[in-house]
Amino acid sequence: AISYVEVPNMQNNIEAVLKVIQFIYENIMYAELNTKSDYCQVCGYDGEIKIVTDDNGISHEPKEWFVVPLSVVDAIIAKIVDGSIIHYTYNSTLQCLEKMSR
Repeated sequence: AISYVEVPNMQNNIEAVLKVIQFIYENIMYAELNTKSDYCQVCGYDGEIKIVTDDNGISHEPKEWFVVPLSVVDAIIAKIVDGSIIHYTYNSTLQCLEKMSR
């Protein structure tokens, strides 16, 4: 299996990073753990995903090439931390995390 894990800034949650790396080591042939901050090309905001207001009072929500609601990202992170992330997939039509049938 090949997996790519996109996570927010994890500097303050090293325990979760170590759990993900341990899971990868024990269960996956190849995986990447990618982390970065978001960047708004309109106002230059560089930081965690959130709506920001620029100096002109205009609101911007930094986006990636993929769009996953922040609530789903939070659910995924919680499942990584508690170890229950196995056999889930993202349903882009319903914008939710779903348990896969085996």
